[in-house]
Amino acid sequence: MKKIVYYLSATLLVSAAVLSSCKKSDDPTPTPQSPDVSLTIDENNPGAMDKEYTVFTTDARKVIEVKSKTLANNNMKRVYVYKTQKAKGETAPVLGNEHSEDLTGGSTDDAGRMYYRIPDDAKNDYTIKLSVDIDNDETRDEDVYHFYFTEDEDFDVENQDDDVVYGPATITLIYDSKLTRTANARIYSICNSDQDGAYDLTSFAMVGTSLNGSNEIQIGTGADLVNQGDQGDVADCGTFRKGWDGQNGTTYKKAPTGFGYDNATHNDLEEAFNAVSLPIPTGTVNDVAVGDIYIAKLRNGDNYALVKVTGITEGTNNYIDISAKRK
Repeated sequence: MKKIVYYLSATLLVSAAVLSSCKKSDDPTPTPQSPDVSLTIDENNPGAMDKEYTVFTTDARKVIEVKSKTLANNNMKRVYVYKTQKAKGETAPVLGNEHSEDLTGGSTDDAGRMYYRIPDDAKNDYTIKLSVDIDNDETRDEDVYHFYFTEDEDFDVENQDDDVVYGPATITLIYDSKLTRTANARIYSICNSDQDGAYDLTSFAMVGTSLNGSNEIQIGTGADLVNQGDQGDVADCGTFRKGWDGQNGTTYKKAPTGFGYDNATHNDLEEAFNAVSLPIPTGTVNDVAVGDIYIAKLRNGDNYALVKVTGITEGTNNYIDISAKRK
């Protein structure tokens, strides 16, 4: 009899161990504790009521975090998370009734909308952390996550009433793939009457140039660089200027030694352009050499392009060959 009891006990222990191991392997992967992106909205800081955070990324997954702090008389009970997607070449959609697709550990309200419940002991200071997938399939530019900290009522983002205690906070993930738009161009001397000396880095197109009867430079619309001078300047045709002037607010910095032209991303350009070790941005580029790489900040905006000098020819026709890249 003792042997039977012994064998039964051993069998139960083995079964429990097997079931325990299966359960662990079937559990969803917990969100890592260290966030890649974090922002705080704090009611004690009036300037931080609505916060936004934008990050360029090539990762397949990001851990995003929002910390919400309120005054003692406010009580946060739920967090609703919405997600919008922007396709390439399109404008950002209006926020609708679209929730993030995977709210592990979330609850569902009476209208079928998912949310996270805030514990009673965190009603004035709560941190939500999500691990989100990034479908970098070259069809979308960005995903935007919208965080609403609400009361304990069903929440409709299109009919918010007074349900929002705090927010929204938004985190924008911009897909930062390699620069894929490329073009080659030949920038002729402004003094060459038969060829153009200006270029548009946004559309990758040549821009017409000419000299009038007073040898004043005439430039067509849309240029980001021109071989010599600005509209109306008197051209110096005594020597070939190996360089250019920025147009329409476009400025340039020479890329640091070893900058990776072939595998560069938009984020690489932004970081390099803003690096303290680089010279101040300028609209005037002189004495270029074959192999030089310049980062262009386009038209006082947040878009960037790369310009690499691939050849310089002097003689009857003077020109600079460039290769250009941008997102």
